[in-house]
Amino acid sequence: MARQARLFLPGQAHLVLQRGHNGQAIVHDAHDAQVWLETLCEVAATHRVAVHAWCLSETTFRLVATPDTEPALSRMLQDLGRRYVAAFNARHGRTGTLWDGRFRCAAVQPGDLTLAALLWAEREAPGDLGHSSRSHHIGLASVPWLVDPPPYWALGNTPFDRHLAWKGLLEQDLNRQQLAAADKALRSGIPLGHASWLHQLQAQTALRLFPRPRGRPSLCPQ
Repeated sequence: MARQARLFLPGQAHLVLQRGHNGQAIVHDAHDAQVWLETLCEVAATHRVAVHAWCLSETTFRLVATPDTEPALSRMLQDLGRRYVAAFNARHGRTGTLWDGRFRCAAVQPGDLTLAALLWAEREAPGDLGHSSRSHHIGLASVPWLVDPPPYWALGNTPFDRHLAWKGLLEQDLNRQQLAAADKALRSGIPLGHASWLHQLQAQTALRLFPRPRGRPSLCPQ
């Protein structure tokens, strides 16, 4: 079966999910996590991708990032994979792939859904190692190369206001509907957005963003 083509939108945030092969670990300790983060920083700058949020667990990583050009995000993740896997394999005396197939990705509508995407990336999950951008967004650390998107800036007029607001949102976590929508978008590759926005995108791409109607088409005039 042919792989589903993916839609990359320059200037729009994207959800990204990558898992370890067969559920295996992609990081073993703080050193691995630091190498992964440093590599992410370097490849993001090289390929002109703005990283808004990340969370690295033992077996997966999640990102929210905006590419400057259509191929930039894919090239950045391929570069991240090549460089990090080479370092990981050399350190741990292993060979072969580290990833469970290609990364999953979905563009995100600007506004409230971009904010939900940030929460999806930074939410607590079993196996989290404490390596995420949460500390940056609640004011416990500063990551100079991280790019806060407009919906985050809209949370308050001062850094303190934004940090406090974000901490409150993280404590609320995502509701089941938001989680299901993010998971569905990542599985299908269809952008995460409201119907009106998706209809606008559909007019600009040959990729099908809505399911085909079920059943045979009617042969009778309406």
